[in-house]
Amino acid sequence: MCLFYIADGQSASLVWLLQDSVLSGLTREQYENYLKTIQGVFFKRGFEFVPTMALFLTSDIAHVKEVAQGSMYWIADEVYGRLVVFEDQPEDFLGLRTMLENNLAFAGESKRSEEAISPEDRKRKQEARRSWDKENRRRKMRGTYENVSRYSWVTLALIALNVFVFVLTDLFRLRGLLENGCLYWPSLFYQNEYYRVFTCMFLHADIGHISSNMIALFSIGDIVEREMGHFRFALLYFVSGLLASMTSVCYFYFQRENSSSVGASGAIYGVAGALLMIFLTNSYLRRRENLIRMGIFIVFLFYPMFTGTQGIDYAAHLGGFVSGALIYWIQSFVRPKRGRSWKRKF
Repeated sequence: MCLFYIADGQSASLVWLLQDSVLSGLTREQYENYLKTIQGVFFKRGFEFVPTMALFLTSDIAHVKEVAQGSMYWIADEVYGRLVVFEDQPEDFLGLRTMLENNLAFAGESKRSEEAISPEDRKRKQEARRSWDKENRRRKMRGTYENVSRYSWVTLALIALNVFVFVLTDLFRLRGLLENGCLYWPSLFYQNEYYRVFTCMFLHADIGHISSNMIALFSIGDIVEREMGHFRFALLYFVSGLLASMTSVCYFYFQRENSSSVGASGAIYGVAGALLMIFLTNSYLRRRENLIRMGIFIVFLFYPMFTGTQGIDYAAHLGGFVSGALIYWIQSFVRPKRGRSWKRKF
């Protein structure tokens, strides 16, 4: 094993190099203990942010995935001269990716002479080289998309849409939108106005209501969208909002309480539920600043519930939070398995 690091201010970026001989007898528990010990040394020296990339020099990809799951890792396959980066791993780290790929491109030929390579290995190497060249061409073609995807444009678009609707209902006095679009179960069941479960997500009662919701969405939507991608984040937002509305309708119906509700908070709670699952399943995102943001946001969201503040649809909040967590958990299983993802990771 070798450890390289760059220390700058309050952060220390680590590259932990593990050769094939070490991996053969390494268990997942031993790997996690090594990683905690290494990072602990830097934490004790006053560094607050210690991102660690484990670089495995091996062709045993299956064993690496079993041992290093949940941490940041790359695999340098010297036999086939390629760098293996899975979709749940960062696309780059300290600008090392290009250098590694360039130096690994001919590693297989320099390591083994052509005479020593069997026909089967030579054929596999040629197929791997063709696949590698194809991926490189695809990556160049998607360069424009990669530059665009670094921005959380779905989050910004949702904020802009909510603000636009609020301007129409408040500044231009189109209060009919608020009355005809709010979530009201008698209108839903007796007049078949099912659209209300959707329109209520974009309506807000006053400037304080929309301000708090949009600040909350902006603070956590950025993290979730960068991790999930634009389409999945949009799907999470709308489905969580709809399920939150349905939870609210069912609650007020069985309580026989004729209350109307508006606001994007149900969908935002869904984003918060997904963010909690992201932190639980992705250790490389559990950085101090992200955890602080999550902690402040949880206090912000649940403070009214514990203080008994009136006029808040707690059923929608709870339904949205649980829905968001479940949606992220489900999509993590149905996500298509690809050897590489070109979308930018947070």
